[in-house]
Amino acid sequence: MDPLKLVVLDGDTVQFDTTFGPAVALNPPVAHIAGSGQFSVNGKKVCISGDEASVKVPGVTYQSGIFMGGVGEVVIEKLQEQTAPRVVGGKPVMVKGVKFLAKLKVISKAKSTSSPPQEDPMSEYLGTGEFITESPTRSTYAG
Repeated sequence: MDPLKLVVLDGDTVQFDTTFGPAVALNPPVAHIAGSGQFSVNGKKVCISGDEASVKVPGVTYQSGIFMGGVGEVVIEKLQEQTAPRVVGGKPVMVKGVKFLAKLKVISKAKSTSSPPQEDPMSEYLGTGEFITESPTRSTYAG
């Protein structure tokens, strides 16, 4: 079976890459997704399209080029091939898939060390991430 079609379940890990274009997250952003599907596998609800909106990692320290000490929030920007043709309650089931698009939203801008300090002109950076299924040997596949 295709490991990219493993169904994402409540509590599975969301691992964001540390590179967001020119910005680098200094503390690797990790979260867990909450499933809201109408059925469960091994006592865990399946994740369906839309559940990704609940994934947020606040307090991520970043730097970009000469700009240091910024803080942002990392979110899933867009799924890419992370849904299966199987539908639960009118919504597609989420699968591991390829990497999704992620966004680092700047909350507190990084600053240069020059005098006077300059602020990072960017308000967001794009990156990627992936779902890490907690039980790679489970046999719950979709599609």
